[in-house]
Amino acid sequence: MASRKDKAEVEEEEKVEKEKEGEKEKEELSEKLGETNTKLDEANNKIATLEEKNTRNELK
Repeated sequence: MASRKDKAEVEEEEKVEKEKEGEKEKEELSEKLGETNTKLDEANNKIATLEEKNTRNELK
């Protein structure tokens, strides 16, 4: 009976460890996504600026 309990404890510890690893990976991916979104925002701002300059030049 003790060996079954030990096995159950080990399985529970492994499950908890996998959950912790999953949370860590999720946090890392969330951080990367935030960085990517920031870069996209910067690129979109540059595009908007260029389009605005282009429109001004066409009106001249």
